[in-house]
Parts: sequence; structure tokens; C-alpha cells
Amino acid sequence: MPLDGGISGVVSKQPRGAAEIVLNSTEPAARRRFTWAHELGHVVERGSVASDEDYSFTDARGNDYNLHEFFADEFAGALLMPEDEITRLEIVGYSIAQQARYFGVSIPAVRERHKRLSNQPSPASL
Repeated sequence: MPLDGGISGVVSKQPRGAAEIVLNSTEPAARRRFTWAHELGHVVERGSVASDEDYSFTDARGNDYNLHEFFADEFAGALLMPEDEITRLEIVGYSIAQQARYFGVSIPAVRERHKRLSNQPSPASL
């Protein structure tokens, strides 16, 4: 459904109820796809990390960025753009734009995923 100024998505859940995700229908499909995965990340975090039964998140551009938002972004990136598949696409020569089309996300989403993957320590160095 159309959402007010700059709001990409909303997730809410009442005690003992199912989580409900609402996406801004005025945004491009690639943006809605990432927003859906991001909101799902909030659901996973609250259910498995915080064990909360009552919550609500509104994701608007420019809001304060906190650990909840970081978790949801990381979840969405890993769900939609798995590291192994990004590596495979790079090996066969896919550009960032080709990867965005392949994964059904925006070019900025692919760039951010690459940036975050490059900042992670390799398992061998841990």
C-alpha cells in the first residue's frame, strides 16, 4: 500500500499474533524486495535474539541507524545475495548492474553487500 513520505516498510506484531509486513507500493520492485527481506530480518531478530512478542518497526530513509537496523540489513543482504553466489557471479564476470538484475535488487544494495562482505574477516583469520 502507499505509505507516507520516505517510509519504505513497516513490520508489527502483537502478542501471540503473526507478524505483518507492509511495503510502500510506490517504490520500485527492487526496493520493495529488499525492504521485505529487511522487515523479515526484524521478525527473525525479535523472535530468536530478543524473544519479544510485541514489537513494531517503521523503516524510513534517514532514520537513526542502530543495531536492529544493522541486523535487518545484514539478514536481507545474506538472504537475497548469498556470498557464494556473489563470488560465482564475480568469477564469471557479472558487473554490479548485472548482479542487481540477477538478484532482483537495486544497484546500491549490491554495492553495500560487496562493501560489507569485503569488511568481514575471513574465517581463516579468526
